[in-house]
Amino acid sequence: MTTDQQATQTALITGAFSGIGLATALRLAQDGWRVYASGRNVSKNGELITQARALGVEIKSIAMDVTDESSIQTAIDQIAQESGRLDLLVNNAGGGITGAVTDSSNRQIRQLFETNVIGVLAVTRLALPLMLRHQQGRVINLSSILGKVAFPGMGIYAATKFAMEGFSDAMRLEFKILGPDFHVILIEPGFIKTHFADNSSNVEHATQATPYGASYATTAANTVQVGIDNGPSPKIVADVIAKAARERNPKSRYGVTNTAKMVMFLRRLLPNRMFDSIMFSISGLGKYIATHRAINKHPLQNPVR
Repeated sequence: MTTDQQATQTALITGAFSGIGLATALRLAQDGWRVYASGRNVSKNGELITQARALGVEIKSIAMDVTDESSIQTAIDQIAQESGRLDLLVNNAGGGITGAVTDSSNRQIRQLFETNVIGVLAVTRLALPLMLRHQQGRVINLSSILGKVAFPGMGIYAATKFAMEGFSDAMRLEFKILGPDFHVILIEPGFIKTHFADNSSNVEHATQATPYGASYATTAANTVQVGIDNGPSPKIVADVIAKAARERNPKSRYGVTNTAKMVMFLRRLLPNRMFDSIMFSISGLGKYIATHRAINKHPLQNPVR
């Protein structure tokens, strides 16, 4: 895509009122895109509007709940009426669950998959006809390093990202029949300094948890939070998304942060047992068990085999 083409092209970003979505909306607007930034509650777009004004760019905020198909269709119809086209969709909206897989309630699991998986597919499905008007379109899906590598205490969230990796690969192949100007792209960040916790919930049944539940609800979750607190700015992800949006022949995947790339390299290189031991250590659970053994006569067994 040339700069002249981008000046007339339209992008839709979900979950765009904070974090990676906000940074991406600003970056694309600076690059000349006509940007529609969506979120469930438009009243929360204050920071986006403030930063857009400071940069001298215009961004249109629209309401969209990715779990409500009528809400999605209303937003797409608005874009069609005002812009007449849609060239780029950035599926960024999502949430998380912190805690052991077996502690998570069915209701929480269904709710997270509804947002992180079904919601992404619903937005893409309803956006595609508008892309077809001009015979070009890119779908950029915000995955995660946890879409390639599971982390204890973040298993359900990781499962939604593993699912995204799978359906994105399938869609990328399916889109080939639409023509050479249709692409499906995955962005796989590591820990990024965002308000991830604000869009996440703890497991509902921690008080009725499995024997190891407390360790995952606290120790592993704290490790994740430290990673987020010390991670780079969302702007680093926005820069990668902007690159994927403009490259003539985009890659199918873009890793973000050196740590994420290294972890993925080790995942491919090492046997499962060795890699599991590394992840167990990184999560802080090794130290947790050592402390538990020092205090109790009947310690938890190390779950790594």
